[in-house]
Amino acid sequence: MPARSAFHVLAHAGAALLLSAGSAVACAICLSAVQITPGQRLESADLAVLAATKDGQWRVLVRLKGSDPLDAVALSAEFPPAGAISEDHPELLMREGLGHRWSSMGRFDLAQADWLLAFARSRPPEALGPFSTAAYRMTAWRERLALVATRLECGDPRAEDLAHGELARAPYAAMRSLGKSLEASALQEWIGNEDIGSRRAAYILLLGAAGDDTTTVWIDERLETSGRTGDTTDLAALIAADLELRGPARLGWLEERYLLNAASSVAEIEAALKALSVHGNADAAIPRARVVKAYRRFALDRPAMAGFVAADLERWKEWGATAEFVALLKAGAITDPAGELAATSYIRNSPDKQAISRLELLND
Repeated sequence: MPARSAFHVLAHAGAALLLSAGSAVACAICLSAVQITPGQRLESADLAVLAATKDGQWRVLVRLKGSDPLDAVALSAEFPPAGAISEDHPELLMREGLGHRWSSMGRFDLAQADWLLAFARSRPPEALGPFSTAAYRMTAWRERLALVATRLECGDPRAEDLAHGELARAPYAAMRSLGKSLEASALQEWIGNEDIGSRRAAYILLLGAAGDDTTTVWIDERLETSGRTGDTTDLAALIAADLELRGPARLGWLEERYLLNAASSVAEIEAALKALSVHGNADAAIPRARVVKAYRRFALDRPAMAGFVAADLERWKEWGATAEFVALLKAGAITDPAGELAATSYIRNSPDKQAISRLELLND
């Protein structure tokens, strides 16, 4: 894509790009930005109940959300029960706030009723509004994670799914706070369960915050296995946990092993960059300034992939690389269209007007 075309696309896609940058809150290692979690489904409902069946009709046991009158006969006609539902394992039924259509989140153990009620009544961090401070939102996330942590691997599959969904969409800064309150041995036991699937990445991140010297050995063994086998399934989480444990001194190793190593695969590079992105967002164990420095070195050393780091630099308002990105675009070094678009967006939003002028001259 020529730079001129990138400007034209940017003019139409600018709103989407800004939306993407503004919504990048969830830990990228754990959750896709477009995935809707069970907790978000429950939050969007205006009515939610735990219900069993009697004589083929719904019978509400616990109202979790909403105060509107609820006719069990009408509900049964609109959303017929799929068989008999016992009181011991009622079904969680939700009515969408907009379309008023009913759906089910599945069957829960009735023993989860008080916890579900507490979750439904808690205020989601997103509902705090655009004018709330970052510290206030982070406090809300930590409170939310403290609530769901008691249901991680609790034995009730539906409660586990809801709890893990909240964990996976939380910012890493909140996750690492939770990790410090957990036992490394318990996390290693969860990670060792082959049935946990996609939950493993979040537990590895928590382990990085909870761990000790023995955890470092555990991570080293798995990093070595990943390098030997080429399996990058959990590599981003392992690298992020490794950085959490070892701190900024580990960045040199990361650059030499993954970012600047000619033998690194694209999947390995992406995993390393994702781990850096998570730490840069948190700005805690690894200072964001150190991540930015690594990004800028990566962009100059691997110019074709420089666009991979442009979105983070723009979101963090780190404009020191503006002239460098102008030079890369001028040289045609960023060969990926999406990367070129990200680099162009970064430059266009930079306060470095001289650099922007040089890019615009390039398109005349």
